[in-house]
Amino acid sequence: MLNKDFVYQLKESLTDVTKDELIWVNTGKKENITADIIKELKRRKLVEEKQKTFYEIRKGKSYKNKRETIKTELTSAMLANGGWKNE
Repeated sequence: MLNKDFVYQLKESLTDVTKDELIWVNTGKKENITADIIKELKRRKLVEEKQKTFYEIRKGKSYKNKRETIKTELTSAMLANGGWKNE
């Protein structure tokens, strides 16, 4: 018979399932995460789904260390003697 004035320990230890699920999501352990777990965590606003985009930048064929300025004003004399190529 239990006395209502005292608190008794009914189980030996407690496990926080939600905490474990959040750790799985954070560490990326996909084998433990199901769609139902994600749905429940979203419903409780503990997780949100975001999309990330990554880009990889490499030097291409026409890579140059120094930028070239392009002549914007061409005259007929520059076109006739090929002077636009040197500037």
